[in-house]
Amino acid sequence: MTKPNFVQMSKEELIAYVKVNRTDDEAIRELFSVRRNPNSTIYPYIGDLPEEEQVQEMKKIEDEIRQKIDKQMTSKTINSINYQLWQAVPGEKDVFIHSWSGTKEEALKMFDAQMPGWRTQERFYMTENGQKVTP
Repeated sequence: MTKPNFVQMSKEELIAYVKVNRTDDEAIRELFSVRRNPNSTIYPYIGDLPEEEQVQEMKKIEDEIRQKIDKQMTSKTINSINYQLWQAVPGEKDVFIHSWSGTKEEALKMFDAQMPGWRTQERFYMTENGQKVTP
């Protein structure tokens, strides 16, 4: 089996591939090293600092990260819709497959990458903010 060309993949396709192929070091390297955001914050190595300064630096870094996460979650919650992919299991509780917050087009693209052919199988369905919708 030949590997896909990671350079030609979109970032979303590469993320979906890495989620399914978590041990593919080449794909992970492409995602996290080659495609790293050049504007992202680079945190300094603090291992050589005295313990008290290490604790202070770690708290500072933790606060920065929490602020970024809070900002992203707030904007994502306000500007997006939550989509989920489910598998119906007769006689049992339905099985959650994947979730995506964003546009319906983005969700469909991600679900198609995660579960190719899911749209043609009756046992799979999609929800939008908890309500079943047609893809």
